[in-house]
Amino acid sequence: MSKVERKHLKKLDKIIDALQLGDPIIVPVRKKGKLSRGVLGKCHMNVCEVVKHLGGKQVIGYFVQRENPVTALLHHSIWLSPEGKYVDVTYGDIEERDEIYFYPLKTYDPLTEYYQVRNNWYVPDNIHKGIRVEESYSENNYIVPLNFFKKISQKRKELKKSNQLEKVFNDVGFQFEQISLVKFDDYPHSHCESQKNYINEFKNNFNFKNYQNDERSEAI
Repeated sequence: MSKVERKHLKKLDKIIDALQLGDPIIVPVRKKGKLSRGVLGKCHMNVCEVVKHLGGKQVIGYFVQRENPVTALLHHSIWLSPEGKYVDVTYGDIEERDEIYFYPLKTYDPLTEYYQVRNNWYVPDNIHKGIRVEESYSENNYIVPLNFFKKISQKRKELKKSNQLEKVFNDVGFQFEQISLVKFDDYPHSHCESQKNYINEFKNNFNFKNYQNDERSEAI
């Protein structure tokens, strides 16, 4: 993996505008202590487990990864601590990753709600090759031209002006005007059910079993 630079973020501008992501934040990766022991590839479950024991919120969105010659927006979750600090609890074992660029989509309580990001986006340096879209549900891949995102932005503005935006988004199943985000109202997530599916394979890397509130400083 290569270092993400501002020039790489610039190539994402049209996608960011179409997805209404706003500005990225720089999130430190926890490298020491219990919270550095998250399981790679299980970021959403990692954060849910931390929230369950330490409080705070889950923030789902995209982190930026650079692998020459491609800049990718990959779905990811980070922890928002009760003190209001953003922390990555997944990439502690990746030596060269001390911080990440992250585009937040939704902040929520994972013990009562469950969200999923629809797609990953892969943007080559040669933008004329098109953007590769990877669907989260099916892992299907397809290529879309850059003007695809420009058309999305234009169509949103037209619909908003005619007061049709909310109706169109509801009709096609998009929520909160976020075409990248899905909310599951019927998913049993109150006890980090998805984390339990992996407990035998990965154990509890955070070692929260005997955690007490007055030991909070040690747990972090």
